[in-house]
Amino acid sequence: MAQDWDEPALLARLKAGEQAAFQHLVQILGGRLKRVARGLVGAAAADDVVQDTWEAVLRALPRFEARA
Repeated sequence: MAQDWDEPALLARLKAGEQAAFQHLVQILGGRLKRVARGLVGAAAADDVVQDTWEAVLRALPRFEARA
């Protein structure tokens, strides 16, 4: 996957709670995430799965250490 962002800088902005950084992340990865969700749970449930995933990302972000 080609990256169209500076990953460490984006992570720092996300951890700082910058809304524009989160919107940028959703713009970059949202379509891919929705396609994966559709493949796993079908079109009817995909939006709910995507929303739950983004909520989980936001909850886990403060603990994310970027070691991998």
